[in-house]
Amino acid sequence: MRYYKSFILFSLLALVFVACDTDDLEKDIDALKDRVASVEAQVQRLNDEMNILRVALDGNKTITDYSIDGDTYTLTLSNGETLTLTQGEVGGNYPSIDISDDGYWVIAGSKTEWRAKAENGEDATITPQFKIEANPDADGKKYWQVSYDNGSTWDFLENGLAEGVNENTPLINKVEVKDGCF
Repeated sequence: MRYYKSFILFSLLALVFVACDTDDLEKDIDALKDRVASVEAQVQRLNDEMNILRVALDGNKTITDYSIDGDTYTLTLSNGETLTLTQGEVGGNYPSIDISDDGYWVIAGSKTEWRAKAENGEDATITPQFKIEANPDADGKKYWQVSYDNGSTWDFLENGLAEGVNENTPLINKVEVKDGCF
């Protein structure tokens, strides 16, 4: 009798393990990992381009040469530094980034208190950084965040929903030379 009880218990235990199918769960986890990697790459590209803009606009350097390789532009500055600009993917959802007429950063349509252009011989020292995080005030939806102090503090952008499709035009859409000027 003892043998039958052990056999029944072992059979039930084996049935539990056979019934567990985790293939769908593993596929979902892999898909989420791919999405996170894509978003991280998009955020890093945006931060790199912001640094490029800050360097190009600090007033002390000019573009002396450029080259084009497919969708990649390489700029050589007067101090010997090189900048590489690559057109991002169309369809990403990212905030608009501009510079106002009086030289301040305009992030997602809102003018900030931070200068983007050099003024009176002083460099513009602030380069905004961006990341995407879940916003607890918006049911956990992912929103863009911006930092103006090298990542010490982060603020959610009011209209910065990072999910969905971007219908804005790309940040850089054409580069040309006219009369020897870039």
